[in-house]
Amino acid sequence: MVGSTHPFARTSAERTASQDSRPSLDERYANRDAYVAVAREHALRLADQRYLLPEDVETVVENAARNYDAAMDGSIGQV
Repeated sequence: MVGSTHPFARTSAERTASQDSRPSLDERYANRDAYVAVAREHALRLADQRYLLPEDVETVVENAARNYDAAMDGSIGQV
């Protein structure tokens, strides 16, 4: 999977400070499990629509979970 990421702010306070109009992660999702559940739901839907191979669903969900962790610990985008 290839792409780029401009992560959401972690909290509403960070979002306000950076003047980002997009809701923050904590405004969008109650916790990591909620985020991963949404990622799984969308990956399964894409597989049902044949945009994603069924065997790739777990890889996509695992990548989403890693991206969430990286966004929350501030390491996303660091080299």
